Amino acid sequence: MTDKFFSRMIKIFGAVFLILLGFSIAAYLFWDFPMEKEVKSKLKRAQTMAEVETMLPLIREATDYLKFRGQHTGHCALIFKTTDNDLAAQYQALENVEKRLQRTVEFDKNSPEYQQAIDDIRGILREIDFFDCWLWHFD
Repeated sequence: MTDKFFSRMIKIFGAVFLILLGFSIAAYLFWDFPMEKEVKSKLKRAQTMAEVETMLPLIREATDYLKFRGQHTGHCALIFKTTDNDLAAQYQALENVEKRLQRTVEFDKNSPEYQQAIDDIRGILREIDFFDCWLWHFD
């Protein structure tokens, strides 16, 4: 009886493990990888760009993708909704960066104002603590 019990338990644990593994792989392929590719990598690349003309399309692509995925409103919490898990604030910060970049295009590239604006924008992008909620997204 104990041998049957243990073999049945091993089969159950094996099946649960395979289901969880499959779910983890699917979650990575359908959520984490696209978010990493379409948002996080673009924000990292925008930090290293030397000119506004190359930064602006990357920021636009990131904000467009966030809007496409529905990550521009709501919170990453059901009960404790704070500014730390507010997706609208994160999205607004990226939109503000985009607006600053659009204004910076008009500056002379050799001026100190242009260089200061680029450095400020890089600092903002570096400090944005990008997060995505996946299953925990609530409006």
